[in-house]
Amino acid sequence: MERLTKSEQKKLINRIITPFIDNQELKKYNSWEDGYQIRKYFDLIVYQGSFFFSRTDPPCYIENLSINIVENIILDIGLPSWDLSSYIEKNDVFITIRLGYFKKNKLNDRIFEKESDYIEFANSIVQHYNTISQELIEYCTYLPNILKEMDRLQEEGKTWSNRGTGILSGGPDAFFRGLIISKLCNDLNYKEKENFVYNLFHEDDDEWVSYCDKYIEYLKKVEPIYNI
Repeated sequence: MERLTKSEQKKLINRIITPFIDNQELKKYNSWEDGYQIRKYFDLIVYQGSFFFSRTDPPCYIENLSINIVENIILDIGLPSWDLSSYIEKNDVFITIRLGYFKKNKLNDRIFEKESDYIEFANSIVQHYNTISQELIEYCTYLPNILKEMDRLQEEGKTWSNRGTGILSGGPDAFFRGLIISKLCNDLNYKEKENFVYNLFHEDDDEWVSYCDKYIEYLKKVEPIYNI
C-alpha cells in the first residue's frame, strides 16, 4: 500500500482522537501542517502530547510534562534571547520532563501498511494515556522521584538534559531546571550540583553566564517544599 498523505493520516487518527480529547477534557493547541498538540492542565502540572505527521515516515506521538512550580521560576527569571510572551499568555508551555525518558511509550514502534493500522495507533494512544501516562504523571509530579533519576544519571556519567538520554527538557536551560528541582527537594547535594552548573556555564563567556548567576542567586531565597 502506498503511504497515506498527511491529510489522510490525520483524518483516520482524528476519528478516534477527537472524541478522546473531548472525553478527557484535553484541548488542542498549536496546529501546524505536520502535526498538533493536545494539552491538559492539572493543578500542579501540564500534560502535553504532540502528534507529528510525515509523507515519508509513520506518524509519531511524543508526550511530556510541564511542572508548574519549576517553570514558574523559569518564567520569573527568563532565558537569554527568548521571547516569553506566548508562555506567559499560556499559548505555549515549557517542558520540564520528557516522558520518553522512561521508555514506556511503545506507540511509535509499529509498521503502517493499511488504513486500519492508523486506527489501531490512535486507539493505542487512548489506552496508553489512560494507563501508563497516568502512572508517569503521578510518579513525576512528586519531584523527589525526578531528583532520584537525576542522581542516577549523574552516577552513570550522563547529563540531565534531553540531549541523549536525559530526563529534563531543554538545552542549557535543562541545568537550571535541575537546580530548581534539587533546591525544592532540599537535596543534601544541592551545593555540589550548584557548583557543577556554575563551572559548566562559566567555562564560556556568553549570555548564559549571567543567567546562570541569576538562577543561583534567586534559588538562595527559595524554600524547599520537600524534605527528603
